[in-house]
Amino acid sequence: MKKLLLTIVIGEEAEYLAAATLPSKEAYAERIGADLKVIRERTGMWHPSWEKLRLYELLGRDYDRAIYLDNDCLVRPDCPDLFEIVPESAFGAFNEGQCLERTGAMQKGFQDYGCPGLQKYWDGCYFNAGVMVVSRRHRQLFAAPAVRHDNFIEQTFLNIGIIHHRLDTYDIGHEFNFMGSLVPLTGLPMEAGYIAHLAGNPAQAARHIAESILVNWERAEPHYQFRRHIWLDVGGGLGDVIDAEPVLRYLKEQVFPGANVRVTTRWPRPLMGHADVPVEWGDDNPFDGSYALKLMTKPPASDAVWHTLTQVASQGTDWASISALRRQLPLKDREIRLTVFEADEQEIADISGDWPLDASVLVHPGRTWASRTFPEDWWQAIIDRIALEAPVVLCGYNREPHGVLPVTAGANVLDLRDRTSTGALFALVKSCPVLLSNDSGPVHAAGAFENAIVLIPSARHPDLVLPWRHGSPYWKAAALYKKLTIDEVIGKPCLCRPASATALPEGSWAEYLPEQEQVIAQVLTFLGER
Repeated sequence: MKKLLLTIVIGEEAEYLAAATLPSKEAYAERIGADLKVIRERTGMWHPSWEKLRLYELLGRDYDRAIYLDNDCLVRPDCPDLFEIVPESAFGAFNEGQCLERTGAMQKGFQDYGCPGLQKYWDGCYFNAGVMVVSRRHRQLFAAPAVRHDNFIEQTFLNIGIIHHRLDTYDIGHEFNFMGSLVPLTGLPMEAGYIAHLAGNPAQAARHIAESILVNWERAEPHYQFRRHIWLDVGGGLGDVIDAEPVLRYLKEQVFPGANVRVTTRWPRPLMGHADVPVEWGDDNPFDGSYALKLMTKPPASDAVWHTLTQVASQGTDWASISALRRQLPLKDREIRLTVFEADEQEIADISGDWPLDASVLVHPGRTWASRTFPEDWWQAIIDRIALEAPVVLCGYNREPHGVLPVTAGANVLDLRDRTSTGALFALVKSCPVLLSNDSGPVHAAGAFENAIVLIPSARHPDLVLPWRHGSPYWKAAALYKKLTIDEVIGKPCLCRPASATALPEGSWAEYLPEQEQVIAQVLTFLGER
């Protein structure tokens, strides 16, 4: 069987680039037992890339199989033999359509080449023609068209031909056609590919990149291991960031073990228990502009996840994992883990003195969306009544637009609002046996500890708010309410009017909030069970 490795080097700029790229092709051809042919002359006035259609003649006359490589491709010394990977019956190339949008190119191509009827057979695959593995049975694919349309030059023409000739295909994967456009999609440098493809770079820049890749390959031999860079951007408020902690843990332990993971967020403290993961405040690239795969737990509104789900109607960790990892986590991996450092416990000890935290009810009367901010007098009555039976501690921060209501701290009430760091707040949640709160950061923080939770939900269903602990969101937890405000704005998928889960409820709060006596009884019951 005669085998060919074909490339095109036409013009001074191409020759300049080939000085860096051609030697790797020569070595690869020799290693796999293929003839190397370099096309250096045009047969027409069209773009040099159309010269790859000469495979029509070469496969019909001289060769049984061929590998085509663009001039701007570099072959790593350990690259496997593609003839052994791709079946002789299949057209082999990288399906870039699975990660790059090519629908518009194909739609235009169907029209330009007068075959709109083929569009119904297109399955979304779009193969990059910079690296191809073909056999004699595929030569018809390279028959020149009567009119050549520049649509990714010849690439769209070939993709339409694959459909027209009903060719079997084999996706060789990005490892054998690693383009610069794939670097931010994989978190790996082009050096990680067996074949680095410098597509889209002018000759001067491409040669500089090629020489750099060759140096890095020489340094990395013989194992050629390149560490993946993952930039996890964790957005939202304190509760959102806490809910994302299991996502960070699952990402580094299960999805990308061994990767260099770095995090940016506006609430760094909940994620600082991972000693091997740097956490930075803000949202700038933590790799100083270097390559990285960016994942987001709260992507912008243009992201597809917002077209399918709404955050308020999703469980917090589910939302973060679907957004960042495109999956839900197994139930056993959803439990939140927060680290309370010795300094956090010392801070709480210093500001609480001899207050009996281990017998206290921790209350967070949150001020947030109108749909989650309950009347101040409702909270005040409950706090005062509980304080007649047990010590009460008030917690929370005022950081606009969210905060904590200005209820009065009366007798038997310790006021720690705006007095703790985030780490000390975690220590406080851990220390108090019962937490009473609306949907807020402290409820999510309690997911890492053993205390009881009394939740007053409104804009989200309690199943989606209460943290997963010991196999259930209702382990030592209760949710008290009459009805939810969320049902008014997101109850029907056919809703045709603007809706906001953040707005005030349609009725009076008495229609939604539980009776005060019920809340007090549940809190004291949990306190008695500690």
